[in-house]
This record gives sequence, C-alpha cells and structure tokens, in this order.
Amino acid sequence: MDARPAGARELKALRDETGAVWGTFGSWAASRYGSLPEVCGPGAVYFDAMSVESIADTFLQLRADGELRARLVREGYANLERFSWQRAAAETEEVLRAAAG
Repeated sequence: MDARPAGARELKALRDETGAVWGTFGSWAASRYGSLPEVCGPGAVYFDAMSVESIADTFLQLRADGELRARLVREGYANLERFSWQRAAAETEEVLRAAAG
C-alpha cells in the first residue's frame, strides 16, 4: 500500500501520464508570480503558489484535459522561438557596445 498522501499519489500519476510536467517539452504548470508568466507565455497554465488548492486544481486540470496538454505543448514549442543563445549574445553585445560609448 502506498503510504504517501493522496495528493502526492495524484501528482506522481500526473507526472507519469504527461511525461514531465515541469519538463521543457511537456505540459507546463507554473506559478503566476514573478517572471514566469512572461517567460512561459501561453505555453503554461498558472497557479497561485500560495494556495495548495490552486496548485492541486491546476495539476488535476492538466491530468484530465488531453486537449489542454496538447495545446500547451504546441504553444510551448512556439514560445521557444523567442529564446536562443545567439539572440541573447547579440542583445548583450549591443548593450555592452552602447554602454562603452
């Protein structure tokens, strides 16, 4: 018998079903605080990190809704286009050159 609380079993089941919920190419769930909404964009569903109920509801929603998971994967891949090491290097070089005069 699994001695973990029911919620822990649910989260493990969710992780097993969706690949890696927190993985780069899986369905994302993230806190709505800080920079995460800006970074994850439409490729994630968001929860209130201060609310156990909100976190649990979000993961249960991901587990139950295959269409949502598929949409998040599509949106996540599209969102990745905004990020690259080449772009980061070019933008950093631009800022450094401007600062140097």
